[in-house]
Amino acid sequence: MAGLILFNAESTLISLRLGDAVPAPKRASLLSRQRSALAWSRSGAPLIGYGFAVMASQALDAAEGKKKNSRAEANAAAEAALRAGLARMPVSAEGWFLLAVIWRGAENGAAKAVSAVRMSVFTGPHVPVLAVHRLQLMFRLWRQFDKDERQLVYRQVRFAWSVAPDDVVEMAASSQNDWPIRIALALQPKELQRFEEKLRAAKKKAASTKSK
Repeated sequence: MAGLILFNAESTLISLRLGDAVPAPKRASLLSRQRSALAWSRSGAPLIGYGFAVMASQALDAAEGKKKNSRAEANAAAEAALRAGLARMPVSAEGWFLLAVIWRGAENGAAKAVSAVRMSVFTGPHVPVLAVHRLQLMFRLWRQFDKDERQLVYRQVRFAWSVAPDDVVEMAASSQNDWPIRIALALQPKELQRFEEKLRAAKKKAASTKSK
């Protein structure tokens, strides 16, 4: 029954996951269908999918200058869905990552965000679709990781570098602290050299574009 309710709506969810600018009416329809489908499912996946859709829709509303719902309200709804989803499916790397994103933006939420992103890595250390986004979040929480925990970040750097090197370079070029990447790749001298070459090229290109 849940599948029937969500028929033809999954494409909208996929578009949101790809970062597409989905029109507001389609987002509203997706959220409405997801809420209806939740009553027919005992799985955690639909709840986590709903939590993501709420967060993505709120972000698009904000980008479009709309204020239908406050960010706090959207985050509260998303957090409730994610918590319920993770209670049913605690091995969801995506669910823990999304929860970490919410907690990182909350007042005094950094420590909880670190715990959630750590769980995301433990439950799914090699999820390509999360690699870059999760690493970006870990860099924003860098000061919250103790010395031993930073090994976890270094491993994620190496994984992200293996699946999306250009994105890692872009992250380094826009970061004020790219040393975690260098430290992570120090165990792979050839890869470190490749990173340095790509980073120099990226910075040169950025400087050339800015000067025009």
